[in-house]
Amino acid sequence: MKNCILVCFLITSSIIFAQGMHDSQRSGFTNAMQYEGLYLTPGQLDELNGGTSVYLFSNWEGKFEIYISDKKGYSISNLNYNLKTNTLESKISKDSVFQFDINKVKFIRQGSKKYKLYKIHTENELFQEIYFSNKVTLLKGFDAVLKKGSINPLTLEYIHKDKYSIDENYYLKLNNTNFIEIDLNKKSFLQLMGDKASSVEKYASDFKLSFKSETDLLKIFQYYDTL
Repeated sequence: MKNCILVCFLITSSIIFAQGMHDSQRSGFTNAMQYEGLYLTPGQLDELNGGTSVYLFSNWEGKFEIYISDKKGYSISNLNYNLKTNTLESKISKDSVFQFDINKVKFIRQGSKKYKLYKIHTENELFQEIYFSNKVTLLKGFDAVLKKGSINPLTLEYIHKDKYSIDENYYLKLNNTNFIEIDLNKKSFLQLMGDKASSVEKYASDFKLSFKSETDLLKIFQYYDTL
């Protein structure tokens, strides 16, 4: 029954695509993914999440592409990632949410942004790939952090309720070393670049590139890869 519901939902809301493949080679979404998942109601989600948002994307609606290989994937118009449970979810209706088995997903695209699973901590988590090459991987991670509210000492009522906020952290891997958490500033990057640091620093200065800018870091690491 659950598979039937999921099939109907995906048929009506998804567009199957596959780069470099003929229609006869394309398989159905559930056949290719073989998803195991969990159905939850919004009330159950609120209970799990403490009643506030712990989702990566501020808007569930949009163009999302779920890839199961480098060239094959599926387009879906409703998707989000739960940072607390590390689950990929889609709203099937007002009363139901489906949690996908994210370990069967190779990567996700939302517009120009690419998200992929990495095991930097104790389990696989979804990170945004800022830059990726044979020498360099720069990732942005996301954490749902609970901010404690405040209580009126006289009435014992909440002035501000507890709520989650999304913290961002960056992780860098150079030349097949382990990932390390890094701050976006010139000193943090240059001290990891060894004998290439002076060349990179000069390049960034000549072209007025900031180590605090994700866009500029793309150009900086593209240059780094040429050294």
